[in-house]
Amino acid sequence: MRAMSLLLLALLPAALPAQATHPLEPLSLEETARAAAIIKADSRFTPDSRFATLGFDEPPKRDVLAWRPGLPVRRAARAAIFDWKTTRTAEVVVDLGAGRVERWTPIGPHQPWLMKGDMPLADSLLRHDQRWLAAVARRKLDPKDLLGFAVPADGYFPFRADGSRYVAPITIFAPPRNGQVTGLTALVDLTRRRVLQVVDRAGPSLSHPVIEVDSVRKLPLAGEPPKPMEVRFPEGTSIRIAGHEVAWLDWTFRIGIEERSGLILRQVTFRGRPVAYRAAPSEMAVPYGDPGWRLWMPLDIGWVGLGGDYSKTSLASGFDVPEYATFFESVIHDEDGNLRAMPRAAAVYERDGGVLWRHGDEGRRARDLVLTFFAKVDNYDYGFSWIFHQDGTLEMEVQLTGQMGTRAVAAADRGDHYGTLVSPGVVAPNHQHFFNFQLDLDVDGPANRVIEMNVQGEAARRPGQAAGLAMHETMFRTEREAVRSLNLASHRMWKVVSATRTNSLGQPTAYGLMPGENSTPMVPAGSFIRRQVGFINAHVWVTPQRDDERYAAGTYAFIGDRGDGLPRWTAANRSLVDRDVVLWYTMGITHLPRPEDWPLMPVHRAGFKLVPLGFSDANPVLRIPVPGNRAP
Repeated sequence: MRAMSLLLLALLPAALPAQATHPLEPLSLEETARAAAIIKADSRFTPDSRFATLGFDEPPKRDVLAWRPGLPVRRAARAAIFDWKTTRTAEVVVDLGAGRVERWTPIGPHQPWLMKGDMPLADSLLRHDQRWLAAVARRKLDPKDLLGFAVPADGYFPFRADGSRYVAPITIFAPPRNGQVTGLTALVDLTRRRVLQVVDRAGPSLSHPVIEVDSVRKLPLAGEPPKPMEVRFPEGTSIRIAGHEVAWLDWTFRIGIEERSGLILRQVTFRGRPVAYRAAPSEMAVPYGDPGWRLWMPLDIGWVGLGGDYSKTSLASGFDVPEYATFFESVIHDEDGNLRAMPRAAAVYERDGGVLWRHGDEGRRARDLVLTFFAKVDNYDYGFSWIFHQDGTLEMEVQLTGQMGTRAVAAADRGDHYGTLVSPGVVAPNHQHFFNFQLDLDVDGPANRVIEMNVQGEAARRPGQAAGLAMHETMFRTEREAVRSLNLASHRMWKVVSATRTNSLGQPTAYGLMPGENSTPMVPAGSFIRRQVGFINAHVWVTPQRDDERYAAGTYAFIGDRGDGLPRWTAANRSLVDRDVVLWYTMGITHLPRPEDWPLMPVHRAGFKLVPLGFSDANPVLRIPVPGNRAP
């Protein structure tokens, strides 16, 4: 294998692509292939080694901020290499300019996320286990209709720190069917290739046809089709793109597509002034509320990622995005380091934004810029859209669609308090979705403060005086002070303010976090889920910026330290005053299923906004030209 890798390395071009003109420009397919070849040629890469991750090694923030056009651009790749024989993981950094491995760092006992080989191996072992076959037979099911969906064993079973790679397959119906078989779980040692334990709790006999999901293409059309609608740009759009940098009206930003977080915004400016250095989904957790699923809690970013081989899908013109959208591609790899380009991984387009402002017979029509991305994580599809508004507001819209997780029930079962009967033999359990976003805001530069705002109605202080409505501000000085949750009674919001710049009124320039739909976790406090995904315990966290703190549940959430991530970092209680700070926002959605969500869900939209609060001296859109009129 090493001789083949050396040959491949020799055939690759020695020079770096000419388009690498900025330190945050993502790796090209050729650069990523070169990195894979360099790793494979290393003597520490064995026939049992697999690429868990491979992609752009994002340079330190301080280096990016210090870089200027004309200076050298460092190009590097980072990989997590998993050895199946030793079950050890190594973090590897490749210096593409030097053509060598810069660092090969063992990090055991951590193991990388769910890999595509885990589930087929677990499934094949189950099909030869007599305990599992007997449990299937008691339910009057055919094994060929079933498979095991592999999830981390930690939490489902006592964790065995003996070096093996353990998974806990949950028996489900194979596509095109869907649904979990109640009470049938196993513990599988993938390293030693054996089923250690089968948990068979009583479940219903399911001899009737179950959960067959017809293809949407086979569904008969109903109703009168809408008339065609056309959006035209006679002079072209206002979008300017150079590599992965986008400029649109008063906005500029850079795009990254990473296999873990998916779509990443970098170096966002409004009217030439810094707003955010980095903004991205950080983690997702989906705890289910059915007692039979009490341990089922997918950690979608930490287990499988949004932008890699497991989940990423190409966008489709006509329903994901308009036909006139401009697309960006990404690079996908498999466990052997084989690469392919993923076309249409993300897209950007303009759209009508409704009324921008009006008064009397004066006003303006708004226009939005939308940057969008979709990922299919097993049965669910998640869309993430950053929406740039002309008034300086940056909005995140999350779209939830796809197919609900379900469980198979007996024909006479009508559901219960823990789920809804959505079709004969199909119950969709109640559940919650929690999204955490890393928001590294640099409001007019990295030196910032974070302030909480609470509104309070106050009684009259003296006879004859009217009651007041007062807004009180509290600045967070340390991390523990900044672990906070929403409060509807006080209209609680948070803002990041500049420590170095004020507007013409003498106010510090600022951007505020305006929450949208949200929820609190209903998983019992003290449960393993709350320990593993502690970020759901608060809606807002604030930390000093660190390049190695990017994922709210920790870097290794599949098999790693419980309680890693935000709870552990903030325990240090670091100072937040006049620092480069990161705001972490947790958004919760409680999903009570309904028959209208079956077999495929209409899109549910939720999100938040980052709004300018004194960032400008006055309304920045009063004097914008109307389309086609370039006069001020």
